[in-house]
Amino acid sequence: MEEMFDAPHDEDFRLLFGRWLVEKGVIDETGLRKALTEQKIHPDKRLGEVLVAAELLTEETVAKALSGYLEIDYVSLDDLSTIDVKLARRIPEGLAKRYNLVVVQENDGKAIVAMSDPLDVIAIDTVALKLGRPIRTVIASLSNIQRVIDAVYHGSDIHEQQLRDLVDLASTTEADAQAEEILDAQSLEA
Repeated sequence: MEEMFDAPHDEDFRLLFGRWLVEKGVIDETGLRKALTEQKIHPDKRLGEVLVAAELLTEETVAKALSGYLEIDYVSLDDLSTIDVKLARRIPEGLAKRYNLVVVQENDGKAIVAMSDPLDVIAIDTVALKLGRPIRTVIASLSNIQRVIDAVYHGSDIHEQQLRDLVDLASTTEADAQAEEILDAQSLEA
């Protein structure tokens, strides 16, 4: 009797990620063998991490390939203005860092959550519970998620720019008011 967890032996069985990468031409057979050999030395690392560490692929390429393989949308997170900071901050920074995820925005009553591992069921359930709403996962590269986490929780990009804009606006308004006072005073003297 076949064990319940044995992989099916039919030809329709989904390809393993490495085989899929070769079939799609993302890496060649030699690159895959090199990565799998390296993965045996570091069994705690996933294939994508090994491919990046061996400089066979970039993080971005792995994230995009994983997106195609899993049929889950990919997001680049390059434009920080698309991030709903208030919604993102509803997830504690520690959780965002532990699970490598960031809440990007809300769409059709679902929170859109960018993750480097969109199959992490514990992370998905935790975030859905914290937000009190269903979520839809999308894939992003780990470095982009970490950059956005830093921006969301430490304001290194988003809030700094907003503060600069406010200061510039306040300075311009003050300068305009002072200029008007000077012109008014000069017109009274004349």
